[in-house]
Amino acid sequence: MIVIAGVAMSYFGIVGATGMIIIGVAVELWGGITFLKHLKKKP
Repeated sequence: MIVIAGVAMSYFGIVGATGMIIIGVAVELWGGITFLKHLKKKP
């Protein structure tokens, strides 16, 4: 049971880290796009 729990925790840790990276990249891309749109709006 301890081994299964350890494997599950490590697996969810990897998935969580990957999810955080994907979310961070998505937020940066969204922020960059909105920033460029604001720059284009200005004369």
